[in-house]
Amino acid sequence: MKIRKWLHLQGSCSQFTVLRTCIRYTITLGVLLFYVVCMTACVTDSSQGRMTGADRDEHGCIGSAGYLWCAKTQQCERPWEIAKKYGFPKTSESFTAFCED
Repeated sequence: MKIRKWLHLQGSCSQFTVLRTCIRYTITLGVLLFYVVCMTACVTDSSQGRMTGADRDEHGCIGSAGYLWCAKTQQCERPWEIAKKYGFPKTSESFTAFCED
């Protein structure tokens, strides 16, 4: 109702203009609400109360991203990627055997 009164004061109060303005405000509000919800869900891990990706081990490898320390290459590696690169089976045993000193 306030929009219609405002548009009346502006001198262009057709039903199409009112509808277009309402749709524009609804879409803008929906996008903003979606952004806020997504950012809130992505920023914190509610079960542990800390930032997502903040699970680095003693070598700095982020376990939640699939990284494990490989002593042979002296860096954080994703087991399936290093298995493909060096041609060994994609199993934890193979990764452990490959990465041991």
